[in-house]
Amino acid sequence: MSFLKAIGEMVFGKSHLIEAKGKLFYLDPTSTTETKKQLLKQAKLTVERSNQPYQYQLIIGPVDEDEFDEYTCLVDQALLFRFEGDRMVWADLSDDTLMCGYEFIADDKLDQLEKVIYRCMIERLREIPVEDMSGDDIQELIEEFQMKAKEASVGQWRKEVQPMSVYATPKKGTQLFSANGDLFRYIIEQNGFVKLEENVQVQILGRADFVFEISVTGKTVSSHSILDPSINLIYYADTHSCSWVSSNGQDKFSELVRFNGEEGVVFHHTVAQCLFETQHKASFKDIKTAEQEYVLNAYEDVEMEDVQEEEEEEEEDEHVPSRAQMETDNETNKHLAVGLNNDRTFIVRGDKVGVFSSRDQDLEFVTMIDKLQTLKGDTIDPSRVMLHQQDTSMLLMNPNESNTVYKLDLERGQVAEEWNMGDLRVENIAPVEKYSQRTNESTVMALNNNALFKIDPRTPNKVAQSSLKFYDTKNKFATMATTGQGHLAVGTKKGEIKLYNGNMFEKDTKNAKTLLAGLGDEIIGMDTTEDGRFVLATCPTYLLLIDTHVADQKQSGFEKSIAKQAKPKRLVLKPEHVAWMNTEISFTPAKFNMGTDQERSIVTSTGKWVISWNFRQVRQGKLHSYSIRQYDDHVVADNFVFGQDRNIIVALQNDVEMISKSSLQTPTKMLKSRSSIVNSPY
Repeated sequence: MSFLKAIGEMVFGKSHLIEAKGKLFYLDPTSTTETKKQLLKQAKLTVERSNQPYQYQLIIGPVDEDEFDEYTCLVDQALLFRFEGDRMVWADLSDDTLMCGYEFIADDKLDQLEKVIYRCMIERLREIPVEDMSGDDIQELIEEFQMKAKEASVGQWRKEVQPMSVYATPKKGTQLFSANGDLFRYIIEQNGFVKLEENVQVQILGRADFVFEISVTGKTVSSHSILDPSINLIYYADTHSCSWVSSNGQDKFSELVRFNGEEGVVFHHTVAQCLFETQHKASFKDIKTAEQEYVLNAYEDVEMEDVQEEEEEEEEDEHVPSRAQMETDNETNKHLAVGLNNDRTFIVRGDKVGVFSSRDQDLEFVTMIDKLQTLKGDTIDPSRVMLHQQDTSMLLMNPNESNTVYKLDLERGQVAEEWNMGDLRVENIAPVEKYSQRTNESTVMALNNNALFKIDPRTPNKVAQSSLKFYDTKNKFATMATTGQGHLAVGTKKGEIKLYNGNMFEKDTKNAKTLLAGLGDEIIGMDTTEDGRFVLATCPTYLLLIDTHVADQKQSGFEKSIAKQAKPKRLVLKPEHVAWMNTEISFTPAKFNMGTDQERSIVTSTGKWVISWNFRQVRQGKLHSYSIRQYDDHVVADNFVFGQDRNIIVALQNDVEMISKSSLQTPTKMLKSRSSIVNSPY
């Protein structure tokens, strides 16, 4: 009990809590040359209080100044601190195996440092002083920390680095699936699939740990495709067929196999499991049954439920594309922001912002804000931008200042405010409600790798303290979007989707109402319909559409978990269209059309192509209802003009254009008459 008593009696009122001196090493038991590398011969370690409640920093630097970059991290249980005499070892979280880490060997004993570290971890976890906790609770947490650290054995070699595959970590040539079927290949000149051979053998083979291959062999044909998300697998239940993209290294092809009966179901389910393991480097069988069903449902080709079919209206639009350009320089366009309160469109290009008018269906260059600078005069080349407070200002995120958001006054053309969050990083921002940018709302939602919070520029620390929610570092938050009610949809780098009720920021809770397992691909963009009914997540090679309402449940996934009932829909380009485009698919963040009316369309881009899905038809189960348009230049971003879904603003690398949605065509029409392919009119 003396240890616990010491923890409770420690004075934590000062910012500088403890200091120790010693040597710093990096441990890498996987290295074949140097498993223990000395980083600092004379190191100074300090633990300090941050400007956020119950958050403490571990800081290590040289005793004497040299070129070593100071090591800083938050004291958190995820670091798996282990104490052995004069040694303190902790994990390098950038190493997925958690075998690599750091070792600090102190000049004196570490008894006092150990007490400080445990207290910091406990207070960060519970968000209360240890004085308000019982000795039993403290003892239980310390034992839990010690057990996890012992099991992890950071700095020591562990043979079982990778979890076993559902297929027992298949060795080269292991057969996971085998069946016969008829092989077809899409021939562009004939605008259709042509049978190459009947009764070919189709296999899924394990080539190495979490490396799988589709092998098709016959008397006259032989093809092999490594399984990864770029194959764009599609299953057609009505014909028991599967199609995918294959390549010979230069050109892409679309192959289709028609199976007999249920063999097609087994094939595409096996592919889905292999893709999950490939992306997660983990066993499919080890995840929960509901998560397995969620993953498999994403590859089904069935209609979505509980959506009333609507009549499709044909729109006639004679609008001619309107193009405008900023001054030519060595930079390229990087960001697009379409106004919600006026007819303005903003293009960010390096440290410049081009302002355009889209009035009367014509796009015109208005002015340019030159030389974005901080209040100190440092150049800003924004990594993210967002319009704010009725389009009168723009929020800028500077990659060189991850803890600061800059407020650009669009009328003056200068940065008017700097919101510095101290030790709190800001990696993404969003409006507190879907269209709060149309109001004078001053607060903004923000996230980083393991925290969600509201930025409030009226407070001293620029953060609404009651809203600050810290999570385990393994969450890896990446992007987010809000609904009209202020509910929050968060996408992670692991591909997970988390739905949070908006009122959690006013209460003492932080858990997501719904956690949807990821397919394995990082989510790079999120959007929601204004009513929160649908969530749209963008992954590099596909979009995921989630209906947050399920049958027999009045509450949405933002209010009650739908993890067991959710049926995600993958929106992918058909393999034959990818083969015709002959390009790698890499989507930009997809968006619903904006406005008070019901959402009708989705727009995104990849490479030189703008792509728009008909959302009304997608809701009816027609997942391949999309149209496209090709440019000579790469598309940086695109979005609909606010209040309608007829006109799309397209930001190219060097130009910006407003086009009519009707100028996009279905790939089928374009392939029927290849001479009708639309190229941008330079």
